[in-house]
Amino acid sequence: MATYYFDESDAGFTDPDAQWTTEVGAFDGSLSTNAFTAGAGTHYLKAEGTNAPASGDTIIMVEARLYGYAEDGGGPEDINASIYTDGEAELLGTASNVNTTYTWTPYTELSTPTGGWTWPVLQALEVKLFTGMNSAIGAAGAIYEVQIRVNGADPPGGFYLTQGYQ
Repeated sequence: MATYYFDESDAGFTDPDAQWTTEVGAFDGSLSTNAFTAGAGTHYLKAEGTNAPASGDTIIMVEARLYGYAEDGGGPEDINASIYTDGEAELLGTASNVNTTYTWTPYTELSTPTGGWTWPVLQALEVKLFTGMNSAIGAAGAIYEVQIRVNGADPPGGFYLTQGYQ
């Protein structure tokens, strides 16, 4: 099992509505920097590429989570990371955080893309960060990192651990 993060290695970030600040902070691999927004849900921040290697063991499953927070502005708020294959061809899953404190979300299992998981597919994943907040009431949110966890067929030690089993 190994973890990687979105790092803009395929293309730099895109903030088409200029609703995010310190954008690179979500893609630098540090939990001390973030991308911040007070914008409404249709304003996204996108990055293309991960720091996954070009090859490795057979990929069995891929999961994603995010580290960040959604500020309580008086209504339901959330901050989200939707994961896509290259060119936004397939939506594989979305990690969401509704916490008002900095925290990791639980892992969300991503759908297997057409053709299956390969290391080049993993390297070329894309992420769109967005909120479900009402900016008119002053809500805000930040994402520090979107992480992907890769479960392979032959992890170190020669056996596979599944949650709840040893």
